[in-house]
Amino acid sequence: MTMGGFGYDFSEEPDFTGATTDSILAGKKLDQEDETRVRQYLEDLKEILRLPSGAGMRVIYRWLSLAYGWEKLSTGNSATYYLVGMYEWARARMADLAMADPKAFLKMELEGVREFARQHFNEKRKGKE
Repeated sequence: MTMGGFGYDFSEEPDFTGATTDSILAGKKLDQEDETRVRQYLEDLKEILRLPSGAGMRVIYRWLSLAYGWEKLSTGNSATYYLVGMYEWARARMADLAMADPKAFLKMELEGVREFARQHFNEKRKGKE
């Protein structure tokens, strides 16, 4: 799988009004220290995602792929429980990405869905499904 398409132009920011850090933190009961820590974490994550080389996107995409972020979970045996646990971890990280940088999150999500579709298509061609 090639992931070279993760370097992209951030000059045209779309207006994401739903998943902003302020709107998400507004519903949480965090003390000032916790809120500051969460905001700094999200800013750090955003900075990593926006590295001009695309390296941050590639690394985080790889981590989520290793946690089965875009894989089928049902195996028909007890391995499903392990896969679901890894998927839950990946989804929590995806939520972090969505709060830190919605545009980068959407780009990564799109690449993940494309990879899932490629795998699904190849399985069907090989008669596995």
